[in-house]
Amino acid sequence: MGKSDTTIDKDWVMKELTLWESKHKSRSGYIYPHSCDGLILKIRRKELGLSQQGVAEATGIQLRQYQRFELGERYLCNASMKIGLAICSVLKLNSYTFI
Repeated sequence: MGKSDTTIDKDWVMKELTLWESKHKSRSGYIYPHSCDGLILKIRRKELGLSQQGVAEATGIQLRQYQRFELGERYLCNASMKIGLAICSVLKLNSYTFI
C-alpha cells in the first residue's frame, strides 16, 4: 500500500492550511464545523504515503467518492458508518474526530 513513516514537509502543510482557510472561511470569518475534515484526510494520507486511489480501493469506494471527502464536498460525519470507519481504519485515524 505505501510507506508507514513518511514525513511531511512543514511548508507544504502550511500552504495547504492557508489554501483551505481561504476556501472555507465565511465572510464573517467563521469556519464551519467539519470543514477541515478533508484537510485532515489529505495530510494523513500523505503521511502514510498513500494515493487517493489506494485509499479508495482499500475502503471499497470509488475514487471520486473519496476525492469528495478530501475536497470538502462531502463530510465524513455524513457518510455511512461503514464508509467512515473504513476510511478511518485505512488512514489510522480516530473515528471520533469526525463525529
